[in-house]
Amino acid sequence: MYYDPSTLSNINEIQTSHIGLNLRVDFEHKILDGSITLRLITIADNVNKVILDTKNLIIKSVSQDGKQLKFNLNNEIDCFGATGLHIELEKPLATGTKFELEISYNTTIQGTAIQWLEPSQTVGKKHPYLFTQCQEIHARSLLPCQDTPCFKITYSANIQVPHPLRALMSAISVGEEEINDDKSKLYKFEQKVKIPSYLIALAVGNLAGKEIGPRSTVWSEPEPPIKNEFDQTLSEECNKLAERWNLARNNENFEEFSPADIEKFIALQKSRWQKVCLLAEYEPMFPHVVKFVTQQGRMKYVRPLYRMLKNTKKGSDLAKKTFTENKSFYHPIAATMIEKDIF
Repeated sequence: MYYDPSTLSNINEIQTSHIGLNLRVDFEHKILDGSITLRLITIADNVNKVILDTKNLIIKSVSQDGKQLKFNLNNEIDCFGATGLHIELEKPLATGTKFELEISYNTTIQGTAIQWLEPSQTVGKKHPYLFTQCQEIHARSLLPCQDTPCFKITYSANIQVPHPLRALMSAISVGEEEINDDKSKLYKFEQKVKIPSYLIALAVGNLAGKEIGPRSTVWSEPEPPIKNEFDQTLSEECNKLAERWNLARNNENFEEFSPADIEKFIALQKSRWQKVCLLAEYEPMFPHVVKFVTQQGRMKYVRPLYRMLKNTKKGSDLAKKTFTENKSFYHPIAATMIEKDIF
């Protein structure tokens, strides 16, 4: 049984696996207008309805396989200002039934997920700008959905924006095309990694990008031109070490590697490389893990390392001994959580 008091959706009957968005950005009326296709599966028997979270959305129609379905917005507004979109299915569905719903809708200016900026609020002063922030539970004012982290989803999107603006999303760009006599442009995105609904994000504006690495681009307004060069020393060190590890994945001798390889790393990178070593049961790294967890007190770093050290074949006693001797070093909450993990 799933439990999430912040959602009105029937999460114990229906699960979303994928969302497809087709939206047009209308800066004049400050709305997103279009449709959403939800790929769903029943996780209970005899399901006759779908309930989705919405907030300040105008629902125009709901269809399944081209047939219009009856729907209504629950008149009750919960403590988060949201309402449930109740959709009646044509017939009850058995457990494990996969189906799709297409919902035509538009957002409203009252939506809490979208921030609309006037040209005067931008650096360039020429074009409007919008960005979304769906965390924690504002995705429901961007699209009708199961707005809960109980389920993670993939998504795709086609976003139509007026020239000369550009759309960006928390997804990979997979193409763009001119439409409407070059007055608008369609940007296409795919997110193949499953994410919670609150990580769906959109930004539209007069944007220019600058690559700062093999996989990273910084986007901002082009006024003034982006001149800053970013220090890539740390990222280059990480990439070089990752390449060395990749080339050595079939080796039996790892003498070419040493703790000195990560001396330049900050705590985040150090903890990640130590995790890799612990997963590989690389015992020479054990003393360095102990040194790290007794010098770095943040739970986000030390708790996973304690847990992983304890789960190695020869590291369980070491993890317990290290924690027992240094328990007073940690914040009480961190100490309590680590103790539950390893004892």
